[in-house]
Amino acid sequence: ICERAEQQPETQISKHRFDVKFQQADESIAMASVYIANHFNIKAVICFTESGNTPLLMSRLRTATPIFAVTNNKITASLVCLYRGVYPLMFDAGTLAKDDVDTSIIYLLSQHFKLNKNDNILITKRDIQGLQGNTDMLKICQFK
Repeated sequence: ICERAEQQPETQISKHRFDVKFQQADESIAMASVYIANHFNIKAVICFTESGNTPLLMSRLRTATPIFAVTNNKITASLVCLYRGVYPLMFDAGTLAKDDVDTSIIYLLSQHFKLNKNDNILITKRDIQGLQGNTDMLKICQFK
């Protein structure tokens, strides 16, 4: 029953919290990400997370676009499995140069998820990796 209900078009797009002003950057980024995923040709959302809060905020909205919670924390990876439409992806960005992180995670995603050339991928993260706190960056990349 749940699978059939999830396939209905009206369950794919949310109007949740459209009339609310946000107090935190991560909630604004989460809302914007799902809005973009629903209104632009986004194949996947990659959400770097330490605590799992940003993918939790995203999962409260409705989108048919898969959300990949990228973390190096096993507890967070287990926790995000409970969120609607969110899939954990273990990855340690701390060992890479800042300019190599996006390319590396998109390559890792392509090994677990079917990506075609020129697919759009939305990435959210904290500008300074490794610090726990609010997600403050949103970026759209193309798979090459």
